[in-house]
Amino acid sequence: MNAGLVARLLARFSLFFAAACLPAFGLSLFETGDAAIDARLGFAVLLGLGLVIGLGLGLSGRSSNSALFRRESLLVVGLAWGVASVLGAIPFWVSDAMPSFVDGFFECVSGLTTTGASVLGAPGTRSVHELPDSLLLWRAELQWIGGLGIILMFAVLLPVLGISPGSLIESEQVGVSDPRVRPRMVQRGRALLRTYLALTFAAAALLWSVGGLSIFEALCHALTTLPTGGFSTRDYSIAEFRSPVVEAILIVFMIVAASSHLLIRDLIVGDREHRREAIRNPELRLFLAILAGCVLVSTVVLWSWGGKVADSVTNGVRDYSSPMTAFRDAAFNIVSVMSGTGFATANFQCWPGTLVLLFLVLMLIGGCTGSTAGGLKVYRLLVVVRVVLQRLQAFVRPRSVAVVRVQGEVLAPREIDGILAIVLLFVVANVIGALLLALDPRIDVLSACSAAITAIGCVGPGLTAVLPTETGFVVANASGIDVGPMGSFGALSAWAKVCLSLLMILGRLEFLALLVLVMPSFWRRR
Repeated sequence: MNAGLVARLLARFSLFFAAACLPAFGLSLFETGDAAIDARLGFAVLLGLGLVIGLGLGLSGRSSNSALFRRESLLVVGLAWGVASVLGAIPFWVSDAMPSFVDGFFECVSGLTTTGASVLGAPGTRSVHELPDSLLLWRAELQWIGGLGIILMFAVLLPVLGISPGSLIESEQVGVSDPRVRPRMVQRGRALLRTYLALTFAAAALLWSVGGLSIFEALCHALTTLPTGGFSTRDYSIAEFRSPVVEAILIVFMIVAASSHLLIRDLIVGDREHRREAIRNPELRLFLAILAGCVLVSTVVLWSWGGKVADSVTNGVRDYSSPMTAFRDAAFNIVSVMSGTGFATANFQCWPGTLVLLFLVLMLIGGCTGSTAGGLKVYRLLVVVRVVLQRLQAFVRPRSVAVVRVQGEVLAPREIDGILAIVLLFVVANVIGALLLALDPRIDVLSACSAAITAIGCVGPGLTAVLPTETGFVVANASGIDVGPMGSFGALSAWAKVCLSLLMILGRLEFLALLVLVMPSFWRRR
């Protein structure tokens, strides 16, 4: 293990991450009031600590060689997420925007993993609108940086290391220091960065010029839409804008963000052949088909139900006997949940039980590989279905030679094994996470299960059991804890927040990329 090189890379990362707060820090200099002063102090502490860590680690790794192999790369990825989670929490904690460091840590991890779950708005904590603009910008920056890191890691770094999204079982000696692979890695990384930047600016421009949002809010929502993050500048998310135009713009960009960024790049700047291959991609087609089908079903169910749900923004009700209201809310919230963005325009946990279960399923599925969306990914779902069909065919015709194909290519057994391993880990992690959260007697079973799913799937909002009343709905659990789309995770205990934070990081790094770090064989000298 080249510890010196790992230290040197972490030093550069710490300096970069500390410097990333400069836009928010600069904005805080123009703000007035005690909250702005506290925010400036928080950013100053982050800058100072990032500088100290960066210089300290940089000096310790000066004498190391530059051979970066697979083990060092995976270790850097894992440690970088830990360093960023601690450093990014400092402005929230020091500025007193969060009541404890655990709350700040949860908020930062939720941002970096593009989950979007928040502790804000719970009793005893500040609401979103009470934060200074500099901290709101920092929340948005965390999600944008996290989304960029996810894209580069899974679309650039891991393939160069010989690691597919479904498998981490290639040669230990594959590295990124090889001059034969570095130009390809750099070229692909720059192309994805340009695409990511272009889509972000396009979303911000449309939200400002067409959607009517202020420049600041348009920028913040663009920074949190492209990484499928979901942090909003409003207490009740997108529902507060009450704008079909804003919702339509966000739907388009949420779908784009949840699609493979490599495919999006091919569609935008690729030649005719690349565009044709992108359009024919089976994962993208299945993703869009699932979205369209779920929106149609949800619209019909809501319209047939025709119920009324309390509207927290207008203090009125949303009447789903109107087909347009049913379609508008179904389209936006289905896309938001499946893409893992987590924006909300309605309290969908108050919808019929069939749709509540549908939302749980969509949280599990997620978006496409090579995107910032969470969940199992549609590609893995596609592979699992084809493996099942292949096994059924083999059961009927034992002597037949059946293979699993995706887009005309035969999948190797090792890659199939890797995908099935991740699917199994995803299920096991959800069960264990739900059991741990259910130990808290203050929350109901649905809240525990959905909180685990939304954390591992990096979706954002959970679901809480509710009971109908004459004026709307009330939370079923006696404590009043609501982790739903209009609720908050702030009322959960500190250990539950730490547990959910670990689940978010575990799900974001696709399990194996993090679990290999605790294996004795990973640290054994070869």
